[in-house]
Amino acid sequence: MRYKAGHAEETRIKIREAAAKELRFKGPYRLGVAAVMARAGLTHGGFFRHFQSKDELVLEAIDQIFLEAKRMFERHTRGRSPRDGLESFVGWYLSRNHTDATDDGCPMPAVAGDVWRLSPEARQRFEAGYAIGIRRLALLLRKIGHAEPGELAMSIYCEMTGAVTLARSLSDPAARDALLASARTSVWARLGLS
Repeated sequence: MRYKAGHAEETRIKIREAAAKELRFKGPYRLGVAAVMARAGLTHGGFFRHFQSKDELVLEAIDQIFLEAKRMFERHTRGRSPRDGLESFVGWYLSRNHTDATDDGCPMPAVAGDVWRLSPEARQRFEAGYAIGIRRLALLLRKIGHAEPGELAMSIYCEMTGAVTLARSLSDPAARDALLASARTSVWARLGLS
């Protein structure tokens, strides 16, 4: 059977996207090739036409989760003033919607705890993605006049990542919502928002 031009690249992207969801949901050590291929709607046997190994797939999945994080950040900030964009982004990040979407959203609360166990190359890719995210947030902070925007961006990401991680660990929805609301109020106050 003949495929249209670009089919191999489209399939590789589909696998990357499925791997990113599996990586966030299960972590790098429970990510399985069969589950990724099933999530992508493909057969397990076709994996090696696109990737040489599971390790390569993990690297590609790390790149993909940060690409998706960039798109999510832009979805909340593009076309808005820096202040409104920050408020929207923080509001989404510290929401039940984000917290409950364990195979979507920010890579930090989903994967950061496992990264130190990965290969040096995987750690470098994760660190590069994290650094870009910090710079993206720092740019908005600079635009609204915050002194030391890089340090503040790092601190804010740490607070938000911790809040989402802890909220995901709570079984009581009311306790989860209270934690997220408290964190949202705290971050907005630190940023001079709502």
